[in-house]
Amino acid sequence: MVFAPVDICFLIIILIFAVLAMIKGLIKEFFGKMSVFGGLACAIIFSPKLTPFVENTIHNTIISAVLSFLLIFVVVFLIICIIQQLVDKLFSGEIMRGLDRILGFLLGVLEGLVVVLFIMVVMTVQPWFNIDNIVSESLFFSVLSGVINSSAEYVKGMAANV
Repeated sequence: MVFAPVDICFLIIILIFAVLAMIKGLIKEFFGKMSVFGGLACAIIFSPKLTPFVENTIHNTIISAVLSFLLIFVVVFLIICIIQQLVDKLFSGEIMRGLDRILGFLLGVLEGLVVVLFIMVVMTVQPWFNIDNIVSESLFFSVLSGVINSSAEYVKGMAANV
């Protein structure tokens, strides 16, 4: 099997994500991302509910909203970090540490695939140059063409509404 040059670039990206996640391990990799995304999600969802209570004390709507957002983000971030420390203690043995690294590698492969998929969608949507000669022999594009095309159509539809 011969890989196209673009496939080799994609494999390098996936390998970088996989090796970095393997070095960190599943627990640190997963909870590291979860603490940020979980904190952001909770802050976005719940800060409007906290803002009126903070506004009673501060009497400035903008500062109250920002403080509410930051407060919820920091609390959720710290809670997830504490949970990470507790789960990390479970994986302190030699066998469990190896499992943590193997599962981290698999999570890194998944993260790398998501990044590669995002790159492929951007390459498909961009209007500046034709990518047909770049991706005509690509294994990644042929395997993921359904997901790429549907995602590209969705992005084009969103851009048309702007």
